[in-house]
Amino acid sequence: MKDGTQLPCIVFEGVKPTIDLAIRRFDQTRKRWGNQTEYRSLVSSFLTKGNTVNDYDLENISLSPHAIPISMLRHIGGETSMGWTEFYAVMSDGVEFRFGTSFLTEFFEMPVGYTATDISQITPAVRGVQPTSERIYREKPFFTCYVEWL
Repeated sequence: MKDGTQLPCIVFEGVKPTIDLAIRRFDQTRKRWGNQTEYRSLVSSFLTKGNTVNDYDLENISLSPHAIPISMLRHIGGETSMGWTEFYAVMSDGVEFRFGTSFLTEFFEMPVGYTATDISQITPAVRGVQPTSERIYREKPFFTCYVEWL
């Protein structure tokens, strides 16, 4: 960022889908609920939920070393147990690591010396099969940056 801050995990979102969703939800809620407290709560969640970064504060943009390429993400599969998704990633040098998340797949902690682009294969974990490693690389928190150009 212009002030020197580096944010390793940012999701860029277009503003239009979020605005359209908010307008639909506001209209539906206003018609259904007469309660101003509930309506205020809905408006608040759209305006204040999550972290945001202003696009005008950005100095430059580069791919995050924590973002698994979409072509690899497609191989993760679904939940491997209640509310938990676990998978194994084989790196380009053949070393395998265990990953897991309760919900988010945008960014992951990466093993030392590797980036997400080093992943050459993903295999979903199988329920009931003993894990090959105790260490689990988990999802990372991220910021959302709403921009007009998406």
